Amino acid sequence: MNTQIEVLVIGRPSRFRDSIHMLLASMSLIKKTHLADDMVAALKMKVTLAVVVVDAEVGSPHLPTAVNKIKTAWPEARLVILVEDELEFQVAQATGADVLLRKGFPAAKFIEAVEGLLSK
Repeated sequence: MNTQIEVLVIGRPSRFRDSIHMLLASMSLIKKTHLADDMVAALKMKVTLAVVVVDAEVGSPHLPTAVNKIKTAWPEARLVILVEDELEFQVAQATGADVLLRKGFPAAKFIEAVEGLLSK
């Protein structure tokens, strides 16, 4: 098991983002969780990431472009996109993200999805 696993959460400051951050920080597999308020801040980070979690809201209306930039910056990272509604889901689905979750998901489902990505 890699003990150096780092993840990034990209989302506007909110209770939702803080909750995602705390869930990730509670996972024993993850060494460090980084936060970025937007795509510009995220892309300035010089870190090696295993997983990037994106609140689709920060990529709107150009989520596919944002995802391409993430994949270029961290080609080995797995991508989780968190969506609000069906339209965001459809747009996110077209990006080839590893996991899509609709907001309101149970914490256990999120943890299971991230652990699944880390075990691949």
